[in-house]
Amino acid sequence: MAYREYSSAYVEDEDNARKASRGVWGSAFEAPKDWRKQHNAAFSGNDAGPSNTRTGQASIAQQNQLQGFHPDGCDIKGNISASGERIYHVPKGQYYAATKIDSASGERWFCSETEARSAGWRPSSK
Repeated sequence: MAYREYSSAYVEDEDNARKASRGVWGSAFEAPKDWRKQHNAAFSGNDAGPSNTRTGQASIAQQNQLQGFHPDGCDIKGNISASGERIYHVPKGQYYAATKIDSASGERWFCSETEARSAGWRPSSK
């Protein structure tokens, strides 16, 4: 997409693609700046959170994720270490009780170790 606010370099190309329904213009999509506006607000402490593009309301799933919702039966904690390593902790693990989940920083809950490993997280060493 042309970055019209700063340059007209790609405006003609974009207009031609839109008229011919080529590339992204051949389907429905959300403009990147609109997506960033919605999602950046969600992680900056704004209570509005990400919104559904049709209704302007955050979905329940989105609200739960932002608030660190702990789904029933999903007791495995996906924690990101200070060095950025993705580590999961099982309920009987040594550091489980001390581990807090901050979903705004990408941490999350898992329902199984298989799910955690599939998502690229490694088990805690203890």
